[in-house]
Amino acid sequence: MEADDGELVPLSVSLNEDGAATDSATVVQNQNEITIEFASGAYFKGKMTERAQPIQGFYIQPGNQIGGQALAHPVALAAHSDGEWRGTATPLARQFTVFMDVSDAEDGALTAVLLNPERNITGPARRYDFNKAADAGAYALALPGGGDDFASLRIEKADSLMRMDFGPLKDFELSPIDADSSIAVGFVGDKRSNELLSPVPANDWLTGTPEDAGFKRGALTRVVQDLASASGGDKSPSLVHSLLVARGGKLIVEEYFRDHSRGEPHDTRSAGKTFASILVGALIQEGHSLSSDTPINKFISVPNEPDHAPVTIGDLLTHQSGLDCYDGDRDTAGHEDVMWNQGDNPNFWQYIAQLDSVAEPGSRYAYCSGGMNLVGAALAGASGESVLSLLQTRLFEPLGFENAYWNVMPNGEAYLGGGAQLRTRDLLKIGQLYLDGGKWRGKQLIDHNWVKESILAKVEITPVTTGLDENAFNRFYFGGTDGLAWHLHSITVGEKTYQTYEASGNGGQLVVVIPDFDLVVGMTGGNYGQGYIWGKWRQQIIADGVIAALESE
Repeated sequence: MEADDGELVPLSVSLNEDGAATDSATVVQNQNEITIEFASGAYFKGKMTERAQPIQGFYIQPGNQIGGQALAHPVALAAHSDGEWRGTATPLARQFTVFMDVSDAEDGALTAVLLNPERNITGPARRYDFNKAADAGAYALALPGGGDDFASLRIEKADSLMRMDFGPLKDFELSPIDADSSIAVGFVGDKRSNELLSPVPANDWLTGTPEDAGFKRGALTRVVQDLASASGGDKSPSLVHSLLVARGGKLIVEEYFRDHSRGEPHDTRSAGKTFASILVGALIQEGHSLSSDTPINKFISVPNEPDHAPVTIGDLLTHQSGLDCYDGDRDTAGHEDVMWNQGDNPNFWQYIAQLDSVAEPGSRYAYCSGGMNLVGAALAGASGESVLSLLQTRLFEPLGFENAYWNVMPNGEAYLGGGAQLRTRDLLKIGQLYLDGGKWRGKQLIDHNWVKESILAKVEITPVTTGLDENAFNRFYFGGTDGLAWHLHSITVGEKTYQTYEASGNGGQLVVVIPDFDLVVGMTGGNYGQGYIWGKWRQQIIADGVIAALESE
């Protein structure tokens, strides 16, 4: 019944009025709601409808030290025999990889370059002095110039293994690999042929060729080759994991790099926040009474807000709630890490809603993941459904998402503050959905007026609007303008400037829409904590590379 991440988990349960128990799981039945709890901490939550019909629900795999938060993915238990249902869960395989390249520095000392593709745990610093320690076979990685040790290492000559202690990880094992091996592609990059691979046709995207979409194939090929060949050993490399381009509603470029692949979900980080806004538009399309002016206290108690200025959905979607929440300051009670680590309230909607008010709603911009997540309270309250169910039925199913894993709060409800694991091919669809006014394959999924409002400028991100001095502002923000959970920017092509809107997340998770070119570009990357690198991809890769490859440019 139980399995490690990535292994199939067969679910076979017998249900009766009182629930049932198996060798490795406990089944709890509360009227039509079913919960199967595993000893590992994983569990299944679903609802029975008519007898003999599948039990639709979600399998939640627990978080772990290297993979982050708990993740949910849809599972159906089908009736197998009287009182017995069977299904299979597929937890996401979560890995943690470290590449280390040791070489001679100019002064004869040893230098080590570290690369962690999944989380970039080393942050902006990636080059270290490789120093021999006092103990035989022991070494230490230290910041250049006599800085503090980052990690300690031990070389075990018997099996050529190296063991490293750094951060929360102890006894992390490193094995030698050849620079020409397939595994090393994650560090050294790879060489691409002169022929772009055609996107794989499927029942989700219409596909086409670069030529049909007005691109010069050779110019696009050079863009792809440059991204593929970037080495982790380069100074400030762009660690792009995927590049997908759609024009005229057709997917015409689909390239993956550094050992990533089409079927693989990727951490979307804060690009997942945009789904909060999209779901509001989906419920408006269904006729629910929601708008950017809807007060959140209609759905959840907000005890400390000013009496004359309730926090609205629009305030939350533009990071202007006025609550004591700013992800750039760990001393605020609503800081994302503080919220996740507090342990007292597993319902983050309640946790954020009960924060003190430190500014008038709508008067100050303060980036707050917990506030974005609070939109979920309105979604659940208006629809009477869980946010997980809304994501699945209103977006994932009609858009044809596959291998989608959504991160959840400790109470098992979807977290809308970012961090979902999605295929780039699927993430790209939300850009096309909005470019087409909320339609997908001719069906209106999102209210058209909500789409238009969402990509209007709502707040400019400046020292004035954030209330920060220049130094404090520059440590956390890059400027720009926000709509309703969409970021608005501009790019330059030739001598002209064009407006863009995007969903974006730490590390280079991007869906960029350029309406003037009928273009949507999706990217994922591994430059976590390096906004000074991935924040330039919009101009350097999309404008100067992809758009410059158009025949008319």
